[in-house]
Amino acid sequence: MKQPVSPDLLREWLQAHGTDVRVIDIRSKEEFQKKHIPASENIPAEIMREQSAGWDKNSVIVCVCNRGHERSQGAAEELSESGFKNIFFLQGGIAGWFEDAT
Repeated sequence: MKQPVSPDLLREWLQAHGTDVRVIDIRSKEEFQKKHIPASENIPAEIMREQSAGWDKNSVIVCVCNRGHERSQGAAEELSESGFKNIFFLQGGIAGWFEDAT
């Protein structure tokens, strides 16, 4: 099941659990290069299914897009339907992450 996570809560998780929280930025390489969460991995949505085949189904995974709407929620739903148990999408996306940081 996919669930929303706020930027503040994600910051807490990353501080407390570091690399145990996998932050997947599903935007294009170009979008990622402009601005991204330092702890994130860039795996564009169109190749995520292939890339996720070997991932631990119990990992905490947070999907990120620009605004936290269709793309990240769709990616989170896809992972959830593939059997992943701890799937989240970042509310507000990259825009919310950097807005909250100010």
